[in-house]
Amino acid sequence: MTKKPEIPTSKSNSTQTNSRSPRISLHLREFVIRFWPVTLAALIGMLIPAAGFIRVLAIYFAIYACFFLGKNLAKKHKNAIRKSPHPGFSKEHPLIINGRIFAQHVTGVQRYGIEIIKKLDEMLEPGEAILALPYGELQTQPELKNIEMVRIGKGNGNKWTQFHLPIFAFKKRGTILTLAAIAPAVKPDYVVAHDISFIRYPESYGKAFRFMYRCGYLITLYRCKGIITISEFSRDELIKYYELDEDKFAIVGNSAEQILEKQETSQDSQKGTLKPDQNKDEDILSRWNIAPGERYYLSVGSKNLHKNQIYIKKLAQKYPDRKFIVAGGSATRSFSAAGDISRTESPENAHNKMGDLSDSTNKDPADNPSNLVLTGYVLNEELRTLYNNAYAFIFPSLYEGFGIPPMEAILSGVKHIALADIPVLREIYPVGCYFFDPRNADTFDIEKLDGTKEPIITPEIQNFYKENYTWEKSARNIMDFIR
Repeated sequence: MTKKPEIPTSKSNSTQTNSRSPRISLHLREFVIRFWPVTLAALIGMLIPAAGFIRVLAIYFAIYACFFLGKNLAKKHKNAIRKSPHPGFSKEHPLIINGRIFAQHVTGVQRYGIEIIKKLDEMLEPGEAILALPYGELQTQPELKNIEMVRIGKGNGNKWTQFHLPIFAFKKRGTILTLAAIAPAVKPDYVVAHDISFIRYPESYGKAFRFMYRCGYLITLYRCKGIITISEFSRDELIKYYELDEDKFAIVGNSAEQILEKQETSQDSQKGTLKPDQNKDEDILSRWNIAPGERYYLSVGSKNLHKNQIYIKKLAQKYPDRKFIVAGGSATRSFSAAGDISRTESPENAHNKMGDLSDSTNKDPADNPSNLVLTGYVLNEELRTLYNNAYAFIFPSLYEGFGIPPMEAILSGVKHIALADIPVLREIYPVGCYFFDPRNADTFDIEKLDGTKEPIITPEIQNFYKENYTWEKSARNIMDFIR
């Protein structure tokens, strides 16, 4: 296996960490650890559609029930937990996989869980794991052979996760693995925590989303058996903010192999190799007035604040003779679209001042350069085509837990990669990339990105990333960590 090249010694700036967010209070942490039933009961009370005296009674009985449950579980499992902090799973005590991600719109977080589950299915024996799925319509249909699929409970929201899933796990005497979102408060077991962007860049998310994740992480991270995260940077962030023990973590990275799947190909009669269907590519590119063979600089990301799309807009204004494509849909209701690079004023004021990338109300033509194309949300097939035909890829994100789009671009064959100079991207992409200051578009040198003497993705570098970041390796690491 190819060894990881040494990371260049050039100094990375501290863009990714927001010093405004202090680490969590020690007293608050101790309160959550010792009195988590009260916290959980308060959340339960908020969900009850009642008011006044009825709600007070409901909260009182919820507190009593939670303390009773916690006390009995502690007595029952006290010795087992002391002897083995990672009890693992077996056919008698199966791994219960939280399948709520299959009912959600697929983003990077859901993609991580779905691909891991596919590989776990190839490694596990029948009866060792159960995929617990909520009722209702699924956004993604799982196709598994060895992992049993079971529909449980009612609905597919947070109530399903916090009540129906742990009840099912207790009945099966199993271990819950939550690969995305918040784990069950009463039985968190093994949790995947991708990053703490909701703390570092709260303006990128809605108030309800931030509240849910802050409470969820407080309740689950201290009490779970193990935490899985996607990079050393994310692990260090979680340790620093929540004051967790390092030996509680396992680092299991992402992959971008899915970008290479299901590509329609045609046989090249001269070279005898497979290549993308050029006619279909031309049809897709024509939707955004991209001519065949036209050089363009691609960026992929949502309109969330920390994705920093406004940087590409500034580059388009700086280089009017170059074409820039931004692929990415609007933020969902859980997120904010205040995608401004400036953090010197409130996100609302900054957003009104700078304007959204897609804002067509600005009177100044320079605010909407003609060489900037916004595709909006794109399907997987369209995204593959954009990657396959891009001359260069630019990723100006201010904060990431891993950063999948650059990996997708590299595996798709893009030769020129420009990345924001933030710690996690230095960690994941040590060779072949041009790094720039994501807060200052004036310092971006597009000639360096274009130059043949500067970093370029060679076949050897592409193979390095392809071999070191695979879903099979990630699934194996998770299974070894839990066992």
